[in-house]
Amino acid sequence: MKQWITAIIAISLFFLTFGVLSACKSESNIQGEQGVQVGADKDGAMPTIAISEDGYWVINGVKTEYKATEQEGENGCVIESVYYDANGDLVVVYTDKTEQTVTLPTHTHMESAWIVDTEATCDTQGLRHKECMICHTYMEIGLMQSKGGHIYKRGSCTVCGDFQTQGLSFVENEDGEGFDVLIGECTDSEIYIPAYYKKKPVVSVNFGEDSQLLDFVREVYIPNTVKDFTFAQCPNIEKVCVEDNSSLKKIGEKAFYNCSALRELDLGENSKIQSIEAWAFYGCSSLKSITLPETVTTIARYAVAYCSSLTDMTIPNSVENIGDGAFAGCKSLKTVQLSNRLKTIEEEAFIDTGILSVTIPASVEKLGSGAFRECESLKTVTIEKGSQLQSISIYAFLRCYALEKVAFEENSKLEFIGDEAFGYCTSLKYIDI
Repeated sequence: MKQWITAIIAISLFFLTFGVLSACKSESNIQGEQGVQVGADKDGAMPTIAISEDGYWVINGVKTEYKATEQEGENGCVIESVYYDANGDLVVVYTDKTEQTVTLPTHTHMESAWIVDTEATCDTQGLRHKECMICHTYMEIGLMQSKGGHIYKRGSCTVCGDFQTQGLSFVENEDGEGFDVLIGECTDSEIYIPAYYKKKPVVSVNFGEDSQLLDFVREVYIPNTVKDFTFAQCPNIEKVCVEDNSSLKKIGEKAFYNCSALRELDLGENSKIQSIEAWAFYGCSSLKSITLPETVTTIARYAVAYCSSLTDMTIPNSVENIGDGAFAGCKSLKTVQLSNRLKTIEEEAFIDTGILSVTIPASVEKLGSGAFRECESLKTVTIEKGSQLQSISIYAFLRCYALEKVAFEENSKLEFIGDEAFGYCTSLKYIDI
């Protein structure tokens, strides 16, 4: 008998799901949290049906007097099914096929405060609603305004953390204290490197061995967390900007090697760069000027070689060493101001440049072989008063065809001039020692 009754109740529930049971006749199409969605009544309402803990039907959040199991009708019959008639009234059908029109308890909607369904983001609207606190019928639906767009700083949105540049790849470095950035799937022309990834600093930028294929990259912006980077052979990169107070201690070896389109480099305020490593700017043929901070002590071999558009260069007074071929082949370089702490000018440091005149600071102790060799526009050379330079190496000014005058100011310590130091200087009129 119990199994039969259970089956009848199941059939009743089936028919209920196709009827319309509503005491709260709203126009919402959303079911309650606990209920079972059924068809609409004559007003288009979508009621919910649930069962209370003690076994009574709960319709639209209101407990009725009808038990969900073993509810007896006339002549001891149980409910077989329910439906709405043409007037929208609820009709209960018993197992003996008798019917009874019933009236369900009603209630007045109690409106809730706004409930957020989807949070608004920096660039998308959110969704919220108000509902009846009894039956959970939706009473009002509204949009939440976006936050007015991303506010980017150091490559990330300060509001939501979204990266300004998408598609970059991040690899945790060996010590686990930071991340290296690779180009990944990024195809942006302007690339903003984020300062942090997964709450750890981004410390290195490396566009890899295939960087010569990255012809879409035009500009790169680097946060001050980065300690090293390389863009070697990026063919169309034009501009690189480093954030103030940078962690960079060097411009690494081949950092901009053969970046022939590079026109602008901004190392930021309060830079602490100490060295320009070998071949750092080699072949940057579009670069017209480089401003180095007063913390640089070394310009390594071929660091700025063959920058054919470079017109002038001020060597910071912190620099003590200029390496082999450091400015070799800079044919447009007309003016160079050397550091007053400079000690060594290595071999062929300024070979084949367009320098018009040069003053060798008194601090210089070594002038390497061929240091100013084949500077065909060089007209005057001045060795400062109290010079520590004891010798001029071989070929130092070889084939400086326009050289007219070499002047050693007083208290010079010069003792030796190497073979062909002034060889083929066909315009040289005198050397004042």
